Amino acid sequence: MQVTCSSLGALLLLLPMVSCASSPSSPSYIGAVVEYRPVTEGRDGLEVAAQNANHLRTIVKKASESSADIIVFPEVGLSSFPANLTGWSTARIREHYYHMASYLPDSRDQVVLCGSSGNYTQALKSVSCAARAFGIYVVVNHYEKVDCRAEQPNCAGDGFLIYNTNVVFDRQGRLIARYRKYNLFFEPGVNVTAAAEISIFDTDFGVRFGQIICNDILYGEPALELASKHGKDVVFSAEWFSELPFLTSVQAHSAWAYANDVNLLSSGFNEPAITNGGSGIYLGRAGISRATIPNVASNVLIVTEIPKVINGQRQPLSNLTRPKAYAFSQSEVPTVWDNVKDFMYKDDFRTYTTELVDPKQLLHERKLCNRGLCCDFKIDVSFNDNLAKQSGKDYYRYRIGVFNGTRLFAGLFTVGIQVCGLFFCRDDTLASCGDRFSPNSSVINPTVFHKIEIKQIVSDRSEYRKTFYLPMTLTANLMPVDYSKIKYQNYLSEIDGTARKLSLRESESQLMAFAIYGRNLANDGANLTKP
Repeated sequence: MQVTCSSLGALLLLLPMVSCASSPSSPSYIGAVVEYRPVTEGRDGLEVAAQNANHLRTIVKKASESSADIIVFPEVGLSSFPANLTGWSTARIREHYYHMASYLPDSRDQVVLCGSSGNYTQALKSVSCAARAFGIYVVVNHYEKVDCRAEQPNCAGDGFLIYNTNVVFDRQGRLIARYRKYNLFFEPGVNVTAAAEISIFDTDFGVRFGQIICNDILYGEPALELASKHGKDVVFSAEWFSELPFLTSVQAHSAWAYANDVNLLSSGFNEPAITNGGSGIYLGRAGISRATIPNVASNVLIVTEIPKVINGQRQPLSNLTRPKAYAFSQSEVPTVWDNVKDFMYKDDFRTYTTELVDPKQLLHERKLCNRGLCCDFKIDVSFNDNLAKQSGKDYYRYRIGVFNGTRLFAGLFTVGIQVCGLFFCRDDTLASCGDRFSPNSSVINPTVFHKIEIKQIVSDRSEYRKTFYLPMTLTANLMPVDYSKIKYQNYLSEIDGTARKLSLRESESQLMAFAIYGRNLANDGANLTKP
């Protein structure tokens, strides 16, 4: 018999090993996400997946000690691909996928994979067993295979389909939901469904979840439909490639949660050597419960209380001391074999209209335009000249910029972007923008921003429904500006055409970026905007 958390109340603070389940009537539930560095190399894909499944069980067990109701693992956290694919043809990649991937039962049948004789991979059966043993909903990402006839519509020529798929197990180990990623990010050999799937699942603690995977968050389907029509809680598995200054992981994911006012449970694949990493639990407009973006390879479990959203109202938290992060040692989860410092990709500002901010000029009021998009900037700033003159110290400069056009994702396909923002540079040159000082540098902060207001002017109202915008902010520790310091308004004005405004309302000395970052879906696939 399960004991509800509400029946134990404050005793949970004194009994951290007690495992219990939240009830439908409780105002909150306990969620967990994992920053996980998977095993990627082995004799074959099945062996790799089996090793990861063993580590996932260790992590699920640890989450159960904090009474987690649901835990989310990252994209390709179970069936990870070899890091070096040099020389691999698409046919070889698909053959590798086929042997490592798993068939899946129909989620409507609610099959318990644990102990099943069905033709499913042992790794998925092990995860089902872990969910059952520890009584937790488990969201895990795995490659799925579907046999088909080559002459059937949408079937690949080699007679099978491969999907990047999230799988959900309930507390009994039943497979209750599946989501096939729709917006791929340079994933050769992987198929997509004819239309975006809307994948939702209900839980015994009274919360309905939607599912998206990584690059989905920067598209309209299915992410925005989930957020607007199917509840206010979303599970999100990612292998995110961070880019400065507007698309680092925690920054972008928390901004999406804020803009849509949803609870987002975000789990990241950890590999700082290739910019992967960043996990957190984001509470919409209420801010970040707990997040991490390690600059070294690591395995971290985040567990926190999450308020339910009932009738449009986020409920008050009952236990503000609960958020925690647990870093696994090498003996517990032995997947971290290097300690490579992180690096980040960076945006190409040659396509922007920009202007250097003179911090010695206390008040800036500027209008910048780029290819039909205009933005108004008001900046109240101060500068400590004596601090800046200290020998051997480095400090960041800043530019304001506007961009309206297309850019490359993964170096392969174009997407429509609209940006009005302020961003950091190492010196006064445009080429230095988006470059951080080395970890060995002694960085000071003589520039303090007291207030910032960015307005974006809409000239074509017909574009309004084809776009969405996120309040992208960033500080020196790669975390967003505290959401209590900002105000983001998204509206249509019949007077001046202003559709959105982002404001900094309290002083910030660690600022790296402050922007309205938009996706113009109508321009996806258009010709690349050149400098």
